[in-house]
Amino acid sequence: MLTIAEVSGLIAAAVMINAVNVHHAPLPTKIASWGLTLSAFLLVVASVFAPLGLRDSIVPGESRLVQFEYVPDRGPWGRVTMPRPNSKFTRYCEFGLTINCPGQYQGVYMNETEPGQWISVETNADSTINLTIPENYTAMFSSATSTLGSTVSGLFDIQYRRWKFDQGDIQDKGQPFVRGDSRYIQSLITEEKVLLVEGLVVDMRDNPGIGFRNHTIPVGLEHGGAWTEDLTWIEPVTKCADTNLSIQLREEITADDTSDEIAFSIIDRGAFTGLDVHTLESPAWIDNQTLDLFGRAHKAARMHNVLVASSLNVTLPLDPATKTLANNITNALVQCGVVLGAQLQDPNSNLSVSTFNDGISTYSKNLYVCASSVRASIKSVDFLYDGAGGHLGNLEVTEIKDKVYADEESKPLWAVESSWPKTMRFDPLWGLVDRRYEEFSGFNSLRAEKLWLPASPFLTVNFGESEGYDALAGASGFSRRLGNVYGGLAEMSSPDWSGQYEYTLLERWHRLSQNQDMASQIPSLILNDGLTAGLVGTKTSISQKYVQYPASLAVDDTVRAYPQAQVTVYKRAIHYDIRYAIPSFIVLAIFLLALLWAVAILVTSHLIIWTMKNMYNQTSTGRLATNLLRPGQSDPKQATSKWMSRDGTLLLSFGRMSAKEKDYFCTIVSDTPEMKHSQNGDWGKPPSPFGMGHTRELPTSGLNNTHMTGVPKHNGKGT
Repeated sequence: MLTIAEVSGLIAAAVMINAVNVHHAPLPTKIASWGLTLSAFLLVVASVFAPLGLRDSIVPGESRLVQFEYVPDRGPWGRVTMPRPNSKFTRYCEFGLTINCPGQYQGVYMNETEPGQWISVETNADSTINLTIPENYTAMFSSATSTLGSTVSGLFDIQYRRWKFDQGDIQDKGQPFVRGDSRYIQSLITEEKVLLVEGLVVDMRDNPGIGFRNHTIPVGLEHGGAWTEDLTWIEPVTKCADTNLSIQLREEITADDTSDEIAFSIIDRGAFTGLDVHTLESPAWIDNQTLDLFGRAHKAARMHNVLVASSLNVTLPLDPATKTLANNITNALVQCGVVLGAQLQDPNSNLSVSTFNDGISTYSKNLYVCASSVRASIKSVDFLYDGAGGHLGNLEVTEIKDKVYADEESKPLWAVESSWPKTMRFDPLWGLVDRRYEEFSGFNSLRAEKLWLPASPFLTVNFGESEGYDALAGASGFSRRLGNVYGGLAEMSSPDWSGQYEYTLLERWHRLSQNQDMASQIPSLILNDGLTAGLVGTKTSISQKYVQYPASLAVDDTVRAYPQAQVTVYKRAIHYDIRYAIPSFIVLAIFLLALLWAVAILVTSHLIIWTMKNMYNQTSTGRLATNLLRPGQSDPKQATSKWMSRDGTLLLSFGRMSAKEKDYFCTIVSDTPEMKHSQNGDWGKPPSPFGMGHTRELPTSGLNNTHMTGVPKHNGKGT
């Protein structure tokens, strides 16, 4: 439908174009006339385009505090996540002669009664393995994250997604205790985006990671809002080195046999060139928190090639000895392994008879040696909620970036449990702490943006379990999952990540298997997938409680509360695209020029104004009619007010147009007393009276159709 402005523009254009008839006019008049026509056309264009620039959209408004409420995950991740038990956090350190955890002495030791036979020795009737985390440790690892409104997760805000009860004679005097449990849910590797699942923000893009957050959304926002939260972020990091070895598979399909012949061979792409076992003998790594993962992977790759050369009857002096080191902040959690990439050829490359090659197909896979670790940090995560409903699906992450710190003192303080001088027999505690614990006994501290998680003995002593023996997921959950990334006993119960049964997964592995840099994402994605299935964050943006001793697994946050974060509330606004106003600006410029021209003429030349006024008076419809009907009786230059008092009072009658030869076109039907001084056709002489019989008629033929408006009606013929 057309708007009023558009209809008005079309009418104006039609009238203007119809009025232009300048065939016999001089050139300046033609230019002016066609200029008016062009202006009318632009006016039509402007009237059509001007309304098209209006837009309404949802835009950011003011920032203010808004109430938040918990929103559950209605999908499989929410259904598989168990409710938090009303039980305490437990810690179980079972290896070594002294099996009590550091900081907790209850007088239980292990004694070897016979070779290989160990029993617990109780020093008194109260002796037991106390699984409760000591009060000073509880206060320490909640000191930096338990402030009201804090969204950063500490040691006690990270839990296992699933749990179960366990029991032992020497643990807590035989009382049941909670420990982690494992359950495969679904793989998220093929998603390649940021997802929100129960208790986590999961990034499955090129740099995978998880952020711990018990999800909440703002309440009462019609159009939604945006805000930023600081989250504890766990990032699997992997560096791979190419062994320069490839596995080639040759498959032959014969017409006279129903079975396929598959042959494997190793392709050397320079793996054994310059290989010297003595150059691989190096001291222990001292990179501390700088952690040269690629250096480890490169060394492991060359050692791998030495083993391959040895299997090919190349004698090398290898030293298989291993050592167990003491744990501290300088010994980072690192796991090395071999990654056999997906086939390098496109799976859909042999789709024609010409490429069948007599039933023989050959493809190869590159072999990489990788080193993986886990890094903790604080990320600033931007959230956007569309306000469409109280569902987790209406919440999305728009950006994940490193938190920016003003100076060195504002960076987070990390603490890592140390076993020095004893050997490491437990998963060390780690996490964010307050500055008053910077020199706390039994712990190393580091002020840095990121922390490589400390090493664990369970990287080598691992029987396929993916969860720990207690409920302290922040200490045990990461090392157990990392210990299973490169296979081992965990392959018997872990999901299939090879892509053999899932084509979309195979497609991603195919893209990532082309070189060592891209292949580094494969172990990180697998580890990230496992951490997502095993862990959950319990900290919400509206948490209003401090962690008290003994630390509880239960979560009893309020239903609604105000977070610390300011929410940018979105609103509906009307915008205008200025590009659609360009024709209007052109028309406005033309009219402004015309106005300025008219003002200049008015100021500089009064003669032109008088001439135009005189021409307008003489060409007006009323004066033309009276001059034709009463020739010589009207003064063409007479002022408008005087003309209105005399000739303007005449009544004109217009005849019918159907029979031009029998009817008149226009006639004066009466005059007024003021006109009676006019007679005999001479101006200024006393007139003789006349009525209908003394009218002067204009024939209908030979005259243009002249219309009169505003003439009083009468009862005569043809009116």
